[in-house]
Amino acid sequence: RLVVEDLRNINKQAPPPKGSVLPNKQKDKNWLNKGKSVEVKWDGEWWQAKVKVIKFERGTDKPEKVLLSYVGGTADDDEWVHLSGKRLRPPTDAFDDTSRGH
Repeated sequence: RLVVEDLRNINKQAPPPKGSVLPNKQKDKNWLNKGKSVEVKWDGEWWQAKVKVIKFERGTDKPEKVLLSYVGGTADDDEWVHLSGKRLRPPTDAFDDTSRGH
């Protein structure tokens, strides 16, 4: 995967403290909203991304997968991530929102 150099790899700078993501928060996915920032694990490291689309399980209001846009990436880098895996988490305290060019 090729990414723009200014993509922030926050895992190396500040791994999340133990207990920073509550299990029930992960399970309920209440933090998951279109346009919001998230962290996504790719190739063993955590990256910043924005939620573009949320796809729900058929006939339910339970989210199944999300289309993510990596901060600093291109549309070619966008990807669908299933919520059944452990690749997605809400932004940690170490997260620095750089999506606005700051």
